[in-house]
Order: sequence, then C-alpha cells, then structure tokens
Amino acid sequence: MATNEFLPFGIAAGANVLSQSEYQALAARSNGFSSGTANSKQLNKAWRQSSVIASVIAQYISDNASADVIDDGNTTLLLSTLSLAISNVVKATGTSWGKVTDKPTTVDGFGITDAMKLGAGGLMTVAPTVVGKVADLPGSQFIFTSDNTTDTPPGFVYSVGLHIKGPDNSSVDLFSSLVSEEYVIRRNYPTNPTPARRLWHDGNFNPGDKANKATTLGGYGISDAYTKNQTDSAISTATSNKADKATTLGGYGITNAYTTGQVDSAISNAVSGKADRANTLAGYGITNAYTIGQVDSALALKFDKSGGTINGATTVSTAAQSNSVPGFTVYTPGGAGASANLMLSTSISGAYLSHATGSNTVYIRNHASGYADVDAGDIYSFGARCHTTTSFLKPVTGQWVQLAGSNPVIPAGGTWAYQVTNYTSGGAATGAIAGIVAGGTAVGGANSNGFAWKISQ
Repeated sequence: MATNEFLPFGIAAGANVLSQSEYQALAARSNGFSSGTANSKQLNKAWRQSSVIASVIAQYISDNASADVIDDGNTTLLLSTLSLAISNVVKATGTSWGKVTDKPTTVDGFGITDAMKLGAGGLMTVAPTVVGKVADLPGSQFIFTSDNTTDTPPGFVYSVGLHIKGPDNSSVDLFSSLVSEEYVIRRNYPTNPTPARRLWHDGNFNPGDKANKATTLGGYGISDAYTKNQTDSAISTATSNKADKATTLGGYGITNAYTTGQVDSAISNAVSGKADRANTLAGYGITNAYTIGQVDSALALKFDKSGGTINGATTVSTAAQSNSVPGFTVYTPGGAGASANLMLSTSISGAYLSHATGSNTVYIRNHASGYADVDAGDIYSFGARCHTTTSFLKPVTGQWVQLAGSNPVIPAGGTWAYQVTNYTSGGAATGAIAGIVAGGTAVGGANSNGFAWKISQ
C-alpha cells in the first residue's frame, strides 16, 4: 500500500487551536505574526489549516497514483504524481456524454449565440404572438398576429405568416388570414416601404369569368347599348325638321315674344316717374310727415296719462285761475281715509304737502312723516300773523327784555307775556308771578327779577 508522509497537524479532539470564529477575526491572519511572545493556539491553528489540506491532496495522489508521497522536497516528482492520479481517475470514470453531470438544457446554457431558440418562430414550433410591430422583429421567423400586433394589414388582425429579415433592417412579411381565404405580402424597407399587396388564387380570382380584351360592344357581349353608328342614326332622326341652334328669337322664327331690347324699353317706360323702393320717408322724398324718431322725441316731452317721471324744469300756465278753477290739482278718488299728497324730493331727503278727506287742514311733513320746517316770511293763520323762530322765543332786541328791580315796567306797545320772581332784601325767593299784559304795565314787587317777551304788536 502506498505511503503518504504529509500528515495532518493538531486534529485531535480538544486540540490546542483557535476556534474558527477566533481565527477568522485574528488580525495576524491577514498581516502575519509579528515579533513578541508567540501564542500557541494561534500558531497551531495556522499549521493545522495548511497541514490538513496538504495531507488530503497527498492522500488523493497516493490513492489514485498508487505511489508513495514522500516529504523530501521533490516538487517535480510530486507534480507528476498528481497528474498521474488525475489521469487515472479520468480513465477509470470515462469521458462519454452520459457520464457528464449537470449538463445544460438550453442554448444559453451552452453559450450558443448563433442558433434560434425553441418557440422563437423556427420550424417545428408554434408561431409566437407578435407584440408591437412585425417589422421590428430582429430576425426571420414564423409569426402569429393578434390585437397586440400594431402593424398588421387591414383585415389581417388574426393571421399567421412569415417574417423574412434582410440586411439594413429591411424585411418581407407574408400574412395568411385565419378568418378568410386572403393572403398578402408586404415589403418593409426603411427608405421605400410598400403597402400590403393581395395575392390572387383560384378561390378569389377565376380568369374564366373574365372577357377577353376587345374593341367593340359585341366583343364584350354587350347587347344593351347603342353602337357608334346606331347612335349617329338615332341623333340624325331625332334632329330632322329641327331648327338650327340660334341666339335670337328671330333665329328660331319666334314672333310672339319680346326681345331683350323690347323688354328693357317696356320696363323703362313702366318705371318712369316711380320712386325707388325705400324704407324711410326721406327715401320717398316725403317732407310733410314725422319720422319715428321725431314722434318718439315729441312724445318724450309729454306727460304720461298714468304714472311716469318728468325730467327738467316744468311750468304749468293756466289763465283765469281761481279757487274753483285751480291751475294744478292733485286728486285722489275715494272716501274716508283717502288723502292727496304732493311730494318735493331730492336723492337724500324730501317733504310733502298732504290733505286728508273731510278736513280743512294742509299738513307739511318731512320724509320721515314728522313735521317739516317752513322757511318763509310772515305766516298768517285765520287772519292773524303767526310767530316764527325769528320772532318768538328768541332774545331779539326790543322783543325779549329782562325785568329787574322794584316794580319793573314792561316796554310800551303791543302785548307781552312775562314771568318774574320776587326776593327779600336778603335774596330769598318769596314767590313768582306770570301773565300777559299790555306794554307799559308795571309788574313784580319791591325786589323782582324776570323777563318779558312781546307776543304781538
């Protein structure tokens, strides 16, 4: 039995070596051991790893080369013995295809790039469905078109065919419809493509049904049309005793119709003295009638019979006015509760005169229905002059006076209203008196203080 002198080191159970994880994390595994104290576990792990693999390879050589593997430093002998061991293994197992394991099963597995894959459109396969354009297929193959094919000829959505790829991205496509007996061929050339051309066959074209080329109606078997001679004869018969084509009534011998000149003359005579048709008074030369605009302008200056607004200054001038014939009346029909009102208004305020049925009163109100101010001169009521804010309840010189002292005297003239308070010599009020007296009257007591105002002349 052959001998193997390459023996493993430190393989006993519990050997003094690092664990695999410790050895994997050891920095000296990458950098080597440095100077210092040696660590037996670290060294033993490194020696065991190298000795074990060397022992295994040496044993493979010894077993398969049937030779001793001696630790004598002879690397040449060791290499040739290794080659012999491998050769013996190959001879023993054989090199037939059946003995090859993990064989690939695809073209790509063998690294073959110049062969068509199964199912890619070659012979003995089901034609694959083209998604997109047939013209864009990279190589020649059988094809099947469907709704997912974007460049099928009209009527050939569902078809089978052949795509033949040429150089310069050119190709020829043959389509056979699956729903009819129709076939087309199409050339795809980037610079000069042609449309699909129909292929004729005995299913869609029968030369026996076609007439031979001829030059006469009879040659084509046509019996329902006139020949040239028959047509000329028919025209000659139809036009016999007919007048030659002319451009005037006289040319046709017509005497009971007016010529163009006669019609023009008759029309000219008929319209002489007539106005041209128009749609305005001025168009007909009428000057004694108002236009729509003139009438509308005149009506705009008139009062509406019921309601409406007057713009601009307006004057009512009526002669012989009297109480029984007023110049302007605001009349409200109706019985008790009715009123007649005349409003004076601006955009922000107003006042109105109002008279109620059954009264002799005229009310002057503001826009809020309160009493309105009256700015006027002397105002009389029942024949007597009324006081105004300028002549009543205001301290006007000569009309409103202070009364003071002992038995003060009211100024002479007119009628006066007065009020005085009497005081003691110490200034204590003892009472007050008031009344209406004639001018020049003494009122009050020994020590009085008050006022008087003239209420009538």
